[in-house]
Amino acid sequence: MNDHDNKIRAMQGKPPLEGNQIEGERIVAGANSGPGSVPEIVGITKVLHEQPVYRVRLLGLDGEMEVPSYSRLRSYTKFTDLVAEKWDHVFDERCPTWRDQLRQAMARIMHEEPPPDTHMLAVMLEHLTEFLTNRQVGDRKEDLLLGHPWGDAEAKRHYFRLMDLMRHLVREDVRGPDGKRAGRNTVARWLKELGGEDARLAVVEGEPPLRVWWVPSAIIVRRSPVEPKSVTSAL
Repeated sequence: MNDHDNKIRAMQGKPPLEGNQIEGERIVAGANSGPGSVPEIVGITKVLHEQPVYRVRLLGLDGEMEVPSYSRLRSYTKFTDLVAEKWDHVFDERCPTWRDQLRQAMARIMHEEPPPDTHMLAVMLEHLTEFLTNRQVGDRKEDLLLGHPWGDAEAKRHYFRLMDLMRHLVREDVRGPDGKRAGRNTVARWLKELGGEDARLAVVEGEPPLRVWWVPSAIIVRRSPVEPKSVTSAL
């Protein structure tokens, strides 16, 4: 392979061939050639935290690198700085194909739910129990409109609006493992891990259903001062 051929390949946006390598043959990075002069993305996994984290695999480098935000993934300079910190490998200062590489990798990105945080689930359950069993518990499902949780004994569920639970958590200063206040997405994920679901509940006849969350009454670990009300007894 001569310099003229490589110039043509460069105009086509293709990497140069090395030595006696022929078209269609690929040098395996990490064997003799190392990872190369510019990074080549093998795959990306997006971990769905409140603030998503990206795990990136590169050709010729072992393992994965955690990138804390998309802005650092998009910026070639910031990305290669992270590579140097993790693998002690320095890539070229510029990579004209980086945006195209990233676009192709994002098209086949994998999504992954973060593993349950058992400590935070225990903390969440404690505050959720307090919220669902304190003196503000509603006697009727219409009380949901006033911001009070309501227990349905027949369905064995406790209903509430997420906005009202969030206010309770703010008052109690509940924070996540990172020390920040838990956002709606994080709280929703915790509720699902505790067996809860979001739903639409008919509260007032003739009015649109109310968007609520419910959790199984069985997860409430303390005795409620107010027992869940059945639909018939509440009317």
